[in-house]
Amino acid sequence: MKLALLLLIFCSIPPINCDGMPFYLEMLNHKTKNCFLKFFEAVVLKEFGCSSRFEFLTKDNVKKRESFIAGKECFLKIVKQKCHPDRHNTFAYYYEELVDTLTFIPAHSGCSETYYRLNAQRCYAQKNVMEQEIENQLLRLPRFKNVTEVMVKCKEIQDCMEGLCFTEDEQYEIEFSLAVPELTVSHFTVCIQTIDKELPDFSKYHCLKNRSFFRKTPEFLCERYQKSKRECLRAVTKDYCGRDVVKPVEKFLDEFIDLKCKDLSDS
Repeated sequence: MKLALLLLIFCSIPPINCDGMPFYLEMLNHKTKNCFLKFFEAVVLKEFGCSSRFEFLTKDNVKKRESFIAGKECFLKIVKQKCHPDRHNTFAYYYEELVDTLTFIPAHSGCSETYYRLNAQRCYAQKNVMEQEIENQLLRLPRFKNVTEVMVKCKEIQDCMEGLCFTEDEQYEIEFSLAVPELTVSHFTVCIQTIDKELPDFSKYHCLKNRSFFRKTPEFLCERYQKSKRECLRAVTKDYCGRDVVKPVEKFLDEFIDLKCKDLSDS
């Protein structure tokens, strides 16, 4: 009787690795999230030949599960080279639970669930690669630029985000990136992306009238891009990025407003 009771207690305890950290806490660890971002970036960029044999980027959870089970050795190889040293042992120890977490949609479907957090890193990885591609395109002579390549990557991100949890700003940012390709592949966009990542203090710019410079929803972007606010936009971006990135894209900003802001101005 005592033995049965001890077994019941032992089996009810969540999986714990050799360092004493429960599985669910390991999966919420910042090192885990960052590791998945690096793993997916490596897969998107095809840095490891073994990754091409598995569908690590698929949205189909059945195929994804098959890929992570069959591709365990490849996954751990990439993790060992790309992530914090302790992630390899942690993921190897918890591999079955890790695959379950990545491929089973939780019953409660809350955005805080680890399933959504880890799978979102796939989309963030694709976004990072797209941003690098924009910078690469800007280094080329005009006749060698391939805006379509960036738009394809952008559409892939939009598809990736479907069914996962992202903020309203993140969803609109990708949607709007598809609106005017010439605006997306520009030094203006690179400047905005840099500002978004570094989140500087813009309180000195009274022309912003305490409106967030970082919001991406239609009401914020349409107001920020309108002609009457261009000098404010120019001042902020020029001070931060060291050049006038607004002037070369004036007509594309106008196109954006025509495409995305008419309904707002009419309402």
